[in-house]
Amino acid sequence: QNSELVDSTITEIASVSEEAASNSEEVAAASEEQSSSTAEIVSAADELANMANDLSRAVNQFNL
Repeated sequence: QNSELVDSTITEIASVSEEAASNSEEVAAASEEQSSSTAEIVSAADELANMANDLSRAVNQFNL
């Protein structure tokens, strides 16, 4: 009876450990995706700033 309890407890611990590992992998993947998205946003913001500078220079050509 004690050995069955030990076996059951070990099985439960293994199951919880596997679930925790799976959750950790999901968090790592989500973090990597978020980091990639942030890099894309930074790149788009830089490009937008460059476009704004170009537009400003073009408009300044018409100022008297």
